[in-house]
Formats: sequence, structure tokens, C-alpha cells
Amino acid sequence: MPERAPHGTSPSHPSPEAYAALESLLRASPRGRWFLAEYARRNRTAETEMLLEAIARIERAVLKPAPRQAVPSNV
Repeated sequence: MPERAPHGTSPSHPSPEAYAALESLLRASPRGRWFLAEYARRNRTAETEMLLEAIARIERAVLKPAPRQAVPSNV
């Protein structure tokens, strides 16, 4: 049975060799290639949405009118 990480922790990252072996295994079948392509598409969409939200926040901050400073009454 595979090892499970204790609750509330993340498993360690695989070595580059283990990652390459898994990628090679997935690329060996049509369904694996589809999975990798679909994963990349979904991940790209999520990243694009995060970037667009960040750009919108920056745009709002830049376009926000500056508060008016009071003019001294003795002028």
C-alpha cells in the first residue's frame, strides 16, 4: 500500500528523475497525453484569471482619484 503523508502535511516533492519517469509514463498513452494537455489548459486558465484580477486591482489603484488637500484659509 502506498505511503500517506500525515494529516495536515504535504508529501515531499519528487526528484527530477522520478518526475521525468512519471511524465514519460503518462506520455506513453493517448489518455495520458490527453490528461497532461487538459491539466496544462486548466492550470493556464487559473493563472490567467489570477493575473487579470491582479491587473484590475492595479488599474483601480492607479485610476483612483487622489484625495483633495484642503486649501489654507489664509491664502
